[in-house]
Amino acid sequence: MAKYSVAAVQVGAKTSLRGPTLLVGTRDLALREVGIETTTAVSSVVGLRIATTVGTAGTALDEIPWGGDRVAPAASATQVPSTDHTLIAGSIRQCNLPAVIGGGVIWTFGSGELELVGGSADAFTLILPTGTDAIINFYFDWEE
Repeated sequence: MAKYSVAAVQVGAKTSLRGPTLLVGTRDLALREVGIETTTAVSSVVGLRIATTVGTAGTALDEIPWGGDRVAPAASATQVPSTDHTLIAGSIRQCNLPAVIGGGVIWTFGSGELELVGGSADAFTLILPTGTDAIINFYFDWEE
């Protein structure tokens, strides 16, 4: 499997149904790691969810292939969409981010733990389950 990353500063406000998104492409996607850190001194809650239908995509991000072959990823990552996602009930992970610049969390997943089937409309997304939105730095690492 080839490995990929995308990293950015959040653009647009997260809501309970909108957030930075990693959309599966034509190949199966295995999420390996998600990192989040605050860029402002505002406490916030962030959740990792699965969307079965994504909203109108936000700004496209640059996905980076790892390794020597540099095969382009099938998956695509975007900023916060302008319309709501349809989400599966419940968060995969959720955390309280402290009101400290640089406070954050890294979630890691092993082989076979968190995968989406290629060709589906599914996506991973970072949302705001409750409370005040804080602008975040985020990244997704995955394999296809």
